[in-house]
Amino acid sequence: MAPFLDMSRPLIHVLSRFYRLASSAAPAYFIAANVFVRLMAIVYFVAFFSLYRQVLGLFGSNGIVSIADRLDVPLGASVLVGFIQAPSIFWFVAEDWFLQAVLLIGWGASVVLFFGLFPKYCSILMGLIYASFVFVGVPFMSFQWDILLLEVGFLLILMVPWKGKIVPLRWVVWLCWVVLA
Repeated sequence: MAPFLDMSRPLIHVLSRFYRLASSAAPAYFIAANVFVRLMAIVYFVAFFSLYRQVLGLFGSNGIVSIADRLDVPLGASVLVGFIQAPSIFWFVAEDWFLQAVLLIGWGASVVLFFGLFPKYCSILMGLIYASFVFVGVPFMSFQWDILLLEVGFLLILMVPWKGKIVPLRWVVWLCWVVLA
């Protein structure tokens, strides 16, 4: 029995380290995680509001770079290939009213997230909406802050729970330090 225990100690040590990394960081980061989520809701709120004011001039049917023209599929080409190259919800509908409606939905999701309701759903929805604009609005949506908002938005999705209190996992906190440092 003793040799088996001696061989299993390194494995147990590795597993216990992984468990500590995967466990929640509740005592140290509970307040910071809640502040982070609220601040991300405010950032998304401002981003959607700013984009709403400009969306028709930039991406509308008579805009500088029309999303409808940009996503026009040539004959014989597959929409699936285009969707893989630029994943966006605008492959389905690219009308002016839809561009504005999607931004209003994102705006509403940021308000709902700020008040702590449905955090995972709101985070996923806001990330998908903003990513849809970034992937198809290349000349205007390819700046560093747009990419940073996508990265931190992904961390937000990882951090918030489906329901209950926001208690981040240690590896998500570590990823936040890596991205924001």
